[in-house]
Amino acid sequence: LILTYSAYRCRNISTEYNESTWIGLILWIELQLNVMLTLLDIFLKSDEESYLTGLSVIIFFNCISVLLLLFVPKMIALWNEKKEQLEKEVRRAERLERLRRFDALKKAQEDEAAGIT
Repeated sequence: LILTYSAYRCRNISTEYNESTWIGLILWIELQLNVMLTLLDIFLKSDEESYLTGLSVIIFFNCISVLLLLFVPKMIALWNEKKEQLEKEVRRAERLERLRRFDALKKAQEDEAAGIT
């Protein structure tokens, strides 16, 4: 309950530090898994093999949901940041090349003008 309140209060923080959406989704998945665990405990407690299989699946989805929802958005943001940085460096190199060509043309025109007069 405290985590839900904290996630709600942090919803307007910049995206670099904002994980409240993902934490809220994780809490929703946790709630669903706990309901499934309760139903599993009520209905399949006598059949140990089915109970353990269901418990293993619930634990697996619990771990995967937390790991994926916390780290995949960070990895995507990191890849986008690297892509933007690479594009910025390419634009910078293109701009420098245009300036070099412009300077070379200007110097050629000046040399030509000095040679003609």
